[in-house]
Amino acid sequence: MTRIINEQTLTEQSVIDWLKELGYEYKFGPDISTGGILVERDFKDVILGNRLKNALKRLNPDLLEKAIDEAVYKFKSVEHPNLEIAN
Repeated sequence: MTRIINEQTLTEQSVIDWLKELGYEYKFGPDISTGGILVERDFKDVILGNRLKNALKRLNPDLLEKAIDEAVYKFKSVEHPNLEIAN
């Protein structure tokens, strides 16, 4: 059966289910935000720093802690006031 994906069939829940099938871990946003039961971030945070750091360690086990911290810092830093150029 061919699965047609378009704006009518692509819902938030269908994407969440699809990503979970691919092995991604899903956490409900309010649960990991300030006031939630699994607080991992503040509402102003776009990047989940601890998850990023743990992923970098897992993917680069030979890197020193200092190099991991520097990578996280650079990833979170915006080096140009124009967001379009920075991206």
